[in-house]
Amino acid sequence: AKLNQQMSASPEHIQNVLAQILNPSTVKQASDYIENYMKDVSSIPLMFGLLETSPQPEVRQMSGVLLRKGIRNHWYRLPQETKEHIKKTLLSLLSTENNRAVSLSVSHLVYVVSKLVLGEESSWVELLPQIFSLAFQSNVPMHQINGLKIIELLCYDYVFVFKTYLQPLNEGFARYLREDVNADVKNATIRTASILLCFIEDEEKELFLNILPLQIETIKRFIIDGNSSEAVESLSYFDVILECKFTNPEFIGALVNTVVEISKNDNIDIFVREEAWGVLQCISRYCPEFLVKNNLVSNIVALSFEISASLATDPDELIDLNRLGVQILYYLCRFVSPQSTLNESMTIISNNINNPSENWRKTCFAALTMLVQGAPYLMKELNLQNLIGLIQGGMNDPVLGVRQVACFTLGHFAAGLQPEIIQYHSTILPLIFSTMNESHNEIQERSCYALVAFAEGLGDEIVNYIQPLMERLIFLLDQGDKDTKELALSAISATACCSKEKFMPYFTATLDRIKGLSEIVDPDLAGIRGRALECASMVAHAVGKDNFMPFLNFFMNSACQVLVLENFEDAHEYAYEFFSTIASIMKSEFEPYLTNIVPSILQGCQIKTAITTEDVIGGVDVDPYAVDSSLVETKQRALHAVSVLALASGKAFLPYLKPSADIVFENLSNHHPDIRSEAVQPCESLILVLNKCFPAPNGKWVYGTPASEQPLSSQVQSFVDTLIPILLNGLTKEYEKSVAINIFQLLKKILKYLGPAAIEPYFSAISEVLLPIIEFKGLLYANDDSDEGWFDFEVEEEQLKFELFALSLELCTELAKMFKTTFPYIPYCTSIAVHLTTDNLIYAHEAFGTIAEIANEVGNRVKENINIFFDLVFNAFQMDYLPMKSNAAFLGGILSLCEEVAVPYYPQLLQNIGPLFNESGAVRDNAAGAIAKMIIGNPKEIPYESVLPTLFASLPPEEDLDELDYVCRALVQLYVFKLPLIINEYIPQLVHLFSGLIGSEDVTIKTQKQMSQILRVLMIKHPSEMQELLVNLSEEQKANIIFCVNETG
Repeated sequence: AKLNQQMSASPEHIQNVLAQILNPSTVKQASDYIENYMKDVSSIPLMFGLLETSPQPEVRQMSGVLLRKGIRNHWYRLPQETKEHIKKTLLSLLSTENNRAVSLSVSHLVYVVSKLVLGEESSWVELLPQIFSLAFQSNVPMHQINGLKIIELLCYDYVFVFKTYLQPLNEGFARYLREDVNADVKNATIRTASILLCFIEDEEKELFLNILPLQIETIKRFIIDGNSSEAVESLSYFDVILECKFTNPEFIGALVNTVVEISKNDNIDIFVREEAWGVLQCISRYCPEFLVKNNLVSNIVALSFEISASLATDPDELIDLNRLGVQILYYLCRFVSPQSTLNESMTIISNNINNPSENWRKTCFAALTMLVQGAPYLMKELNLQNLIGLIQGGMNDPVLGVRQVACFTLGHFAAGLQPEIIQYHSTILPLIFSTMNESHNEIQERSCYALVAFAEGLGDEIVNYIQPLMERLIFLLDQGDKDTKELALSAISATACCSKEKFMPYFTATLDRIKGLSEIVDPDLAGIRGRALECASMVAHAVGKDNFMPFLNFFMNSACQVLVLENFEDAHEYAYEFFSTIASIMKSEFEPYLTNIVPSILQGCQIKTAITTEDVIGGVDVDPYAVDSSLVETKQRALHAVSVLALASGKAFLPYLKPSADIVFENLSNHHPDIRSEAVQPCESLILVLNKCFPAPNGKWVYGTPASEQPLSSQVQSFVDTLIPILLNGLTKEYEKSVAINIFQLLKKILKYLGPAAIEPYFSAISEVLLPIIEFKGLLYANDDSDEGWFDFEVEEEQLKFELFALSLELCTELAKMFKTTFPYIPYCTSIAVHLTTDNLIYAHEAFGTIAEIANEVGNRVKENINIFFDLVFNAFQMDYLPMKSNAAFLGGILSLCEEVAVPYYPQLLQNIGPLFNESGAVRDNAAGAIAKMIIGNPKEIPYESVLPTLFASLPPEEDLDELDYVCRALVQLYVFKLPLIINEYIPQLVHLFSGLIGSEDVTIKTQKQMSQILRVLMIKHPSEMQELLVNLSEEQKANIIFCVNETG
């Protein structure tokens, strides 16, 4: 009834509700009402009518905002005549709406509808002419700006629609930049032109070379006219151009000259100078070759120090490292010339660290911070004792501002120079303690930060300093400001973690202090209460469950209360983490608390992290898909808590398993990748709990037994039957590699814990998802060729790409091992072989190794395609990459076990394997294993006179003891069954080899039995020679051989 009432609501009623959204006292109720109302398609015509006709601008704007999301959901269900009316009316509103906020909202709505129309492959012939008319023919600046905005938005998804409009666009841009038009129009022009340059083809960009000098001249004019905010905005758009790798040398040269002149001009507004210097940082990132080629690095380094030191800063304020000056050293280190930047910087620092100017001294310490962030590996090669001495000097500086920056630098040294800096703990820890005695809050905070960072690599060395340290930290808890208290709590946590049980003398007094902070009810201090709970849990972890028990109920109640206190959302994540830590300590004893805690945790797993109500205050539109990052982290902690509590509680968690699973499964498709990623871990925990409580009826699964003979319990099977389709469906839509990595790890765990019964029904579906990922196809790799992104991000992406690749190959190998006789090795190997021709030898090596492992698992089934596999082997031998040759030897050996069909390849294989015996380690081991497998496969085809001396000389294996099994099998085959005369002359070598291996924990029982078999035959057939050889062995070696032979007999 309520829904029907909403659907039949009148325009007047909806208009009233929209007005209530702007009232803080009614916003929640009104928002909930509208959210439900917009779920029905009939809401679109009514809401559009309000956009057209409402006399209230706020209502018209809110209608436009809501329609942006609503139309996305309902467009394909709207009647065609309604669609046409919307399209026609929107174009009309573009030129008739005079309220700026509403007009902007209409522009965004036009963009949304244009995407939907183009997505249907329909036409909207009136769209581009109307937009061009609005952008370049209107005399109203607001309309010009909105027209340019729509062009900009369309560039992101449908730049192809402008292919025939590039020349008119160029002319329009140039006219606005040359003529005396509104400053906002000029900025909109620069922004739209910059975005367009990112999406058109390289050859098309040349058409717009004339625009770039005009942009520079426009910025200069803004500065002359005193339009600083406009100059800042226009400068910011150069970042966009540079990120799309537009590196025309004439343009870059002119831009460098311009931003340098702006940056060093003291008469220009500081914010303009800051933005100009930021452009130079961007040039360092995207055009490093230009700076190196033109020998600009030294000049930029020197200028960065001069600019930073010239700033008039308040001595009581910490220098803002994100503004002008030495921030660029980070970029020069990361992207341009790290060694040169470091050398030039250290020369300037050594000459000015004691400069009479406090600004110069601040700048030197700020520069050290940038250097340790930009090139930590090079900083570690410097004399750290000397660097620490510089910081000591800064900490004793008479000027507070210098001490602040030096303390900031100390924190970054502690974090960035691990583990090398740990050896200087006897110097650094007292230095940190002395800074804690400063009266200035900022220095106190930074000293706590430095301690936390330093403690990450510190062990119980901290115990020698714990008394003065804890005395000071307790003082800061009592006397510090809000931020200082939070960091002091983190420092106590770090101290407890390092000192473990040696924290006991301070345990009671610390928790008594923390109890007071755990009772805070002021929402503004929620962070302190959260940190207090975190600290209590870390202390509990350090001193153990029994010692913490007297305080347990108090802190459990405090954590539970946090979840119900009004406006305490910032502390929720700490409460969830507290529960996780305590549960991991108490394990099954945590059961009594589950009833009260689990519902609260599951509620935390269901919080909405998307900001669905768009901010319309001041006429500003907010991305409807934005998220509240603090809520994301809270939800992650709640999901983590589910995982930990399930594992810790075991059977006691069963009543909560079904609701937990439902919520976790829902989060596997959450819009935020961090939440999707976090939701994977509880799945593993729930599987472990279920499998322990409801074990497989036939016991633990084993390789080689069909799935039908080792079924799962119905409870576990039902769980995986729900989970695996969700995981596979998620992989088809996933674009974040980190999430896919977690899913692959979970699939491997499912194989490990549950065996073939869990996977067999989904084998085909897994293959359909897995093989394209192996070939780097699909959404996961859609942006791999993008030129956008910061260096750190690109490095991380490459690391994730390789990790995902390696995991996917490991999954292939595990599937082959599990489903040997039915595993479809040809399509798998075909997909993997795509990477054998790549220039990246690391990927090629991984791919070839996996093909070899698959061949090893499927065994003689490769006979039918042995020619294809040997072609791969011989191609790999031709690569100038030793690990690839090693893998080629391994695969060649595996193929040799196919007996007669492999014989024609023996001569070429022996020829390629021979040089590998000159190497060492796993390479030589694989060569020896290949020879052994050739003997096993067909012993009569081996030239023993040349092969056996080389083989014995390479034994025992250095690294890959698995190959020893094949060597022993080959020797057994030669001596007992085939060609005993061949091996008799190697009896001394055999005894010497086996005497060093028998009884070793590194040698498998199977291999030891094979060695025993050979020795027993030798003892029987060559007793005198064997007795002579045994005399020369140690008593332990002799006893091992005699025991082994007798046991076998």
